Amino acid sequence: MANIQTLDPDASPLAYYGGELRRRREAQKLTQPQLGDIIFCTGSLIGQVETTRRIPTRDFSERLDAALGTDRTFSRLVGLVLRSQLPTWFQPYADREAKAAYISTYQAQVVYGLLQTEEYARAVLATGMPDDLEGLLAARIERQRILEREKPPLARAILDGHMTANPETVREGSLRYAHLQATALSVEESAARISRVMQERYADQH
Repeated sequence: MANIQTLDPDASPLAYYGGELRRRREAQKLTQPQLGDIIFCTGSLIGQVETTRRIPTRDFSERLDAALGTDRTFSRLVGLVLRSQLPTWFQPYADREAKAAYISTYQAQVVYGLLQTEEYARAVLATGMPDDLEGLLAARIERQRILEREKPPLARAILDGHMTANPETVREGSLRYAHLQATALSVEESAARISRVMQERYADQH
């Protein structure tokens, strides 16, 4: 008889997800390889997710819901699972980020997390040699979902490859940034100017 690992679903969001996957799969009398065939992955991957050795992705979760008829159960759970994979010190920031209506950031060394492509994020995260690169990557990509919701936050990011601790340089940069904010056109005025320029320059072009 196979040695089946016992899971404590209260241990973590990942453990709850794995236990729920096993329960739903067994309720439909499917083996791990059979379910894997249905959602186009290996039975080994199913087993690794059930025993918390692999982090599920959103795509994996959506395919589970479709195959098991679970009414988006796993699509909802995966958000909690991926959030729990973020570093503990970063989770409060991620919580505020998810609720924000306006995000303004200045990045001196890397592209802001919400704007990173999957390839870029993988390269950045790999420099820290994490134990679970794929889990961290999935968690970072999950953060970007706030930009896809019906009412996404207004997000502005200033990127730059130079960092300084010189007080005079910081002061000058801060003053210039404040001046740009003060003299910039409003959203409505910017839209009107763009529309006017397009009409003036490109009205005769298809």
